[in-house]
Amino acid sequence: GYPSLSRQKSTTEHAQTIAFGQSPTTNTIDNIILGAIKQSRTIADPIAESYSLGQRGRLYELTQDYEQAQGLTQKALRLTEEMSFPDGRYRWEWQQGRLFSRQGQRQEAILAYGNAVKTLKEIRSNLLFIDADVQFSFRDNAEPVYRELVELLLSAEKTELDESTLDLAVQQ
Repeated sequence: GYPSLSRQKSTTEHAQTIAFGQSPTTNTIDNIILGAIKQSRTIADPIAESYSLGQRGRLYELTQDYEQAQGLTQKALRLTEEMSFPDGRYRWEWQQGRLFSRQGQRQEAILAYGNAVKTLKEIRSNLLFIDADVQFSFRDNAEPVYRELVELLLSAEKTELDESTLDLAVQQ
């Protein structure tokens, strides 16, 4: 038979589309990420799978499909916990915090951001003896997590801003 006219583009064709200056569509990006997930599973690389799942969650976050984003982020997070991978874990805890916040789930968001901050402290303690450039890069990547947590803590109604919440915000 004849090849289907509606067949999906291969990853190579997607890469060529991007290389020729056309902006990729959400579907194109999603298909590329799905390919990365499949490849990471084929080579049994849980770190790559975690990043791929998390990035797919980020894509759904950007398209405001928070339910899909939350599920993918949770899967990515579970993988980082299984293999004790804090560099990935803080990213997905932070992403969870943003997702909860965007859905109006303030307490869950604070908890997720708090988990991300704890993970960042764990990572930071391991950076004490590393090159200063790496430390500055880490600071630049970690700073938004702290800033967003403080904004979330201080966004409460004035009646909810008790001394312990203010102390927590100052500590960050």
